[in-house]
Amino acid sequence: MARILVNNTLVRLPLGGINLWAITWVVGLRRLGHDVYLIDENEWNYSCFDNERGIWTQDYAYGLRVVGALLEHYGLGDRWSFTDFDRKCHGLSRSRVDELFRTADAFIDLEWGTSYDRAGNIPIRIFIDSEPGWGQIKI
Repeated sequence: MARILVNNTLVRLPLGGINLWAITWVVGLRRLGHDVYLIDENEWNYSCFDNERGIWTQDYAYGLRVVGALLEHYGLGDRWSFTDFDRKCHGLSRSRVDELFRTADAFIDLEWGTSYDRAGNIPIRIFIDSEPGWGQIKI
């Protein structure tokens, strides 16, 4: 069994397609017997989308509520972390997230996330481009 960190913008963009994309990977890897955690780290102001109000905001409440309930439904309520723009951790504690980055066997980045630099010591690092073109434009 491998310890795998899956990086995604699930809390920042809690929309149906993104939720489905991330949950498919996390639940699938967990069902295969892996020790899986979802990581979302924010580095930009106003990068959270509040679907109820239809606005970009610094208010993470909507995303935290939606993602927390979704992950709880799949038995992953204690296996996620969101670090907001002010570097406050939600879900797992900062010390636990730091430990996961030190001990992970693999890092899967589904959204060209902000955690990639922290994953440098993880033996296996995988980038899966969910939106072909977006990553290339960002480069």
